[in-house]
Amino acid sequence: MKQQQTTLFEISDEWIEEMRTELPEFPKERRTRYASQLGLSDYDARSVDC
Repeated sequence: MKQQQTTLFEISDEWIEEMRTELPEFPKERRTRYASQLGLSDYDARSVDC
């Protein structure tokens, strides 16, 4: 039976941060931003976020 060969690699903190900045804004975060920056109620922020 053959053993599987695995390759180990290191993921740096810099790479993780770079990937985080490339992710889209999550809906809940976007609604919170709408509420705080635009003064919208939770209901209105949800309506705009559809």
